[in-house]
Amino acid sequence: SQQYYDKKRSEGKSHNQAIRALGRHLCRVIYKLLKEERNYEIRD
Repeated sequence: SQQYYDKKRSEGKSHNQAIRALGRHLCRVIYKLLKEERNYEIRD
């Protein structure tokens, strides 16, 4: 999440815009995991 937030900030987004983008991103990830019945895996 921190890397995604930092990426959005480096693109010139404000703090609130970056937080909203992160929220949308996490919703997409969670939806896909639920749809495919997969577990969340932390990758390096």
